[in-house]
Amino acid sequence: MKKKYLILFVFISLFFALSCSSYANETVIFINKSYVDPNASGAILTLLYDASSDSDYIASLLANTDLTVVDAGIYMDSDTHSDTIVVGSIEDVDITANRAQDILYKTSYLKIIDFLTDATGDYTYSGNTSISGTHFFEDVDVTSGVTLTISAQATCIIANSFTNNGTVDVSYVGGAGGAAYGDGDGGRGGGGLIIVTNIFDNNSIIQANGEDGEDGTTTDDDNVGAAGGNGSIARIDAQTVGDGGDGGYNNENLNGNFGAGGGGTYQSEHGGDGGIASYTSYDTTTDLIDRQKEAIIDYWLEYVLSKTPSVTQSNINGYGAGGGGGGDRDAFGENDGDCGGGAGAGGYVLTISDTFDNTGGTISANGGNGGDKGHQGDYDTGGGGGGGGVTYNLCQTIIAIGTIQATGGTKGDTDVAATAAKDGTTGIAIAYDISGD
Repeated sequence: MKKKYLILFVFISLFFALSCSSYANETVIFINKSYVDPNASGAILTLLYDASSDSDYIASLLANTDLTVVDAGIYMDSDTHSDTIVVGSIEDVDITANRAQDILYKTSYLKIIDFLTDATGDYTYSGNTSISGTHFFEDVDVTSGVTLTISAQATCIIANSFTNNGTVDVSYVGGAGGAAYGDGDGGRGGGGLIIVTNIFDNNSIIQANGEDGEDGTTTDDDNVGAAGGNGSIARIDAQTVGDGGDGGYNNENLNGNFGAGGGGTYQSEHGGDGGIASYTSYDTTTDLIDRQKEAIIDYWLEYVLSKTPSVTQSNINGYGAGGGGGGDRDAFGENDGDCGGGAGAGGYVLTISDTFDNTGGTISANGGNGGDKGHQGDYDTGGGGGGGGVTYNLCQTIIAIGTIQATGGTKGDTDVAATAAKDGTTGIAIAYDISGD
């Protein structure tokens, strides 16, 4: 009997609500959400798949927070609508910067490349050029005989296709080399470059090598070499870069860390230590890719679409450490020495692509060579060789690995009477097929 009264009460209440215009709309919405459409996100996703090519309408669906960002990401990856239509919907005022960011973060990096390069033009570097910052292209080509210089940290090129037949030179914009009193300065670390592209085609040279240490000469004073500046490395798991070589010495050696140690003569006139590597670690290749993907999404939202999320990421800023400066001692013939500088460590090259083709190409992040001894006395010593840096090449398909390297640099010459400097050791040079990750 109680159950019968309860059912009657529910029907009476429902009839009353539907009969009253002030409650009717709310009641219908309640019924739709609770009974007709238990999976609101799935229903909106279906509407997206069925939608005509109307950016405004698609934007209204993407802006609806009943649609989870995971389902929104599934739609973004689906190729249901053209890249131009999808980009137009993300640009729509209905979608806030934070909502756009959340959706794009759940989109694959390959579709992000498509979106970010949509409506951009092709560009050919046909003459020597310097660039820095973040750049978007449809297809970019560096022609034979041309040098494209990367002149500042942290530079990123995003393109549908990237073809290099010239030289891409990531100039010495890493950790600073340590100063010597006169000659014998430490070399600067190699800089960093990130290339995010669907098609990577390198037929020539991409290099982010460390700078050689400066040779000693005949400096005539008692001075200590300064330490090299530190480097910064985004790594996968616990992989490590190369060690810079110790500088040569008579009584006290100077440490090669990531950058190489400068040559020294005596305890009070020693060379400078090489700079160290500061690591940021990512558990997997996917984690590293996602971090850089977020950076280019945020840059595009802020500087292309004029939508600034509450929190943004910047490009991975990888670069080599600097070498220590050489020491100098003038002791009127006793333990005299004029020393070479330590070399800069190799820099950082990160390529993220769909297809990776390095046929006939070389990608290097090598340590520089230590500066040779001077000519002041019997204890002139050389600087150590720089440690090898990093080149990560992460892709869905490897067509040809070619030459990828992060070798350590060679030590500078040292007088027979002193202990010789040391070579740098090899860093990280890897091509990853991530299709199974």
